[in-house]
Amino acid sequence: MKKIGFFAIILFATLIAFLQTKAQTANLSDSDFEIETFASGLSVPWSMDFFPDGRMIFTERTGAVKLRESSGAIQTIGQVTSLYSGSETGVMGLAVDPDFGSNNYIYIQYTRTTGNRISRFIFNGTSLTNETVILDNIPAASNHDGGRLAFGPDGKLYSTTGDAVNAASAQNTNSLAGKILRLNKDGSIPGDNPFGNLVWTYGHRNPQGIAWNPSNGSFYAAEHGNNSNDELNLAVKGNNYGWPDIECNESDPNIKQPIRCFSEFTLAPSGIAVYQGDIYMAGLRGKQIRRVVVDNNNNLVMDQALFQNFGRLRGIVAHDGWLYFSTSNKDGRGTPASNDDRIFRIRLKSASLTPPISTLKGDLNRDGIVNSLDWSIMNSKWFTSDSAADLNSDGIVNSLDFSIMNGNWLKSGLGSSHVTLKEGQREGPFILQKIYADYVTGLNYPEYPVAVNQGYPVTLKIGETASNGCTITLTLASIQGDTATFAKIMDLNRPCPICLAEDTLIDTPFGSVRVKNLQTGMSVWTAGKEGDRVLGSVIKTSKVQVSPSHQMARLILDDGRELLVSPGHPTSDGRTVGDLRPGDLYDGALVASVERVSYDDGATYDILPSGNTGFYWANGILLGSTLHIKH
Repeated sequence: MKKIGFFAIILFATLIAFLQTKAQTANLSDSDFEIETFASGLSVPWSMDFFPDGRMIFTERTGAVKLRESSGAIQTIGQVTSLYSGSETGVMGLAVDPDFGSNNYIYIQYTRTTGNRISRFIFNGTSLTNETVILDNIPAASNHDGGRLAFGPDGKLYSTTGDAVNAASAQNTNSLAGKILRLNKDGSIPGDNPFGNLVWTYGHRNPQGIAWNPSNGSFYAAEHGNNSNDELNLAVKGNNYGWPDIECNESDPNIKQPIRCFSEFTLAPSGIAVYQGDIYMAGLRGKQIRRVVVDNNNNLVMDQALFQNFGRLRGIVAHDGWLYFSTSNKDGRGTPASNDDRIFRIRLKSASLTPPISTLKGDLNRDGIVNSLDWSIMNSKWFTSDSAADLNSDGIVNSLDFSIMNGNWLKSGLGSSHVTLKEGQREGPFILQKIYADYVTGLNYPEYPVAVNQGYPVTLKIGETASNGCTITLTLASIQGDTATFAKIMDLNRPCPICLAEDTLIDTPFGSVRVKNLQTGMSVWTAGKEGDRVLGSVIKTSKVQVSPSHQMARLILDDGRELLVSPGHPTSDGRTVGDLRPGDLYDGALVASVERVSYDDGATYDILPSGNTGFYWANGILLGSTLHIKH
């Protein structure tokens, strides 16, 4: 009887899937992106980073350090000397200090015949000066030198090193070769490193890409394998990644398995970046950007090739809503075009922005709810080893995986909006009374009663006013007592902007910086509980596109301070800017006026600073933050 019942479920689910529209896929194409040439006529650009004012700084492997001005002009600001440049070596990693506004520090990793080096320079506004070596004598060779450099969200400096063609050294935790290193800014050893030295992870062959997911802190690393077997790894403190004993998916309980092993072709990954929640890898021999989609547990969902017409790709970095990548066609292994090497930047068109990734096993199309569309995908992978549909990771998609999917049937994995049912309304159409927009700010929005039936979507308008709101699509998923749980599907063309105008100036220890140029880790002035200035750092940023004629509030105080901000933005005294009225006392002055105006600049921004209040100064006016950290 159990067997008959199970196959009846299968038949029923298959019939539903057949009657449903074709399941959505997570695939993107090149046409889903805008693309611009950002710089051209370069010589093997290796690493890219950005100053707080938005200008790009980058290295060329042959020794130059260059700056791209906002006008597009490119100038050389430094030349690394005592350099060994040949084969795969040269000037490699580059990182701008998170506190650059107060110290002007730039960090560079480069190769030398006597041992590779990480140095700190001072940028005086026109050139790099005052080289200070913070780490020397990293094992060196003409190949396998790693070379990526980046600051983590913890403020520490991370460096990748190759095995320097001495494979055994990768397993020696007393050697700097074949590792990911973690340093204090002065090159000293952080007290919480796992081996009492600079080693953070070991067992690497030639890692050249590191990046963090800003939404959850996941640390990713990419490395070149031997005869393909390239890897994308989750870099976890103290873990062993196997080289040279284990490669890719070879089984060993003591070895951390990769998220993705590229054994079927050679990608030769160099830089990696996290953009819109997905991982993007620049492929040298693979001549592509590889987009890798993972779930919230960093299990592989899918991966695909993009931008395969630009030759060898090396650097890639996400910044200010764009993804920047560089070609490496002049490195002796490519076929240069007339204007190579180049740096491009791409960004998803608004219609292609992907929704948040579902946290539920079984939500294969990531639309926020486990249903027949997901079963259709699983059915197409039946009795294969597809990693996304193999929910129990036993190597085959079968009834055990369907059982897991069935356990999450009609559950939402994008977080839920809990709403109160109208009194006495327990059957039939349910009345949506209030939605908690936790996906934006955690604020409560006004009530908009709407009748909904289970399984059918309803689109709501929420926000301060009809002209300043946004749309959200909900599907009623379950009822428990007097609370209904809805799956959320945001309309990302019109998200809810409760943010600042992009040119708003934020007070920092090194002067005012436009909010659009602030980055995670940068220093800002925050307010303590007594309203005193306390040095803090940016722990989260937000950028939201707005629709044409979006409504903002222009707040003017009688002492001349002025601010353009969403009416729903919180003040430091528990109100919102839209609550203020002329004559009200706020932040030591009287409100002169608050008026609604159109805002057509395209984007709004906000930051969350560290500290116990979340308050910061915008155009000199004390505000609260709309952002929060979810636990």
